[in-house]
Amino acid sequence: MKKKVLILDLDGTLYYQIYVKLFMVFNILGYYIFHFWRMKDIFIILSYRKYRENNENTSTKEQYKFIADKYKVASSLVEEVINKWMFKKPLNLINRFKDKKLINIISTFKDKGGKVIIYSDYPTDDKLKAMGISYDKSYSPINNNIKYLKPNPKGLDYIIKENKFKREDILYVGDRDSKDGECARKCSVDYIILPKFNRNKYYMLIKDKINF
Repeated sequence: MKKKVLILDLDGTLYYQIYVKLFMVFNILGYYIFHFWRMKDIFIILSYRKYRENNENTSTKEQYKFIADKYKVASSLVEEVINKWMFKKPLNLINRFKDKKLINIISTFKDKGGKVIIYSDYPTDDKLKAMGISYDKSYSPINNNIKYLKPNPKGLDYIIKENKFKREDILYVGDRDSKDGECARKCSVDYIILPKFNRNKYYMLIKDKINF
């Protein structure tokens, strides 16, 4: 039976994240060489990413507060630094390194009546706008009633129930088995995990499972 719903992870799935990260490392280092008095920002970014990765059951507000307390700064400063370097500055790079073949599959699927849902642990709106992706709804712990990060299944389960999807109609596409794959398994949803490179055979798998 062909799938009627595509639920897709964003970071590392809809664009090649490794290239974006590499360019951002150079951008960040270049900036702070000339703003060395704010070098603490780099440690804030690194600590935030590590803490968020390992504490999927904490809210964004709690994550900001933890890092703020650790470095004895205001939560508003942590939020400012994270928004600048993790959400705003990478947008042009995200568009440059988007997975055009996967995006074309999504667009064709949607044109044929399929539902396209984006589900990310990070804010989605600006990134999706930058890539020009056609979709029905997007979800993240930042701007929805989803409180938990993957692989906690409560977020995906919320999406399924809110949209009244049948689990057998869903194909979930992500890039990390430990996060996306585990989340899909816990929700009894079919899934495909994309590698960082050489995705052609996986595009064929997706096409075979959906109404393409």
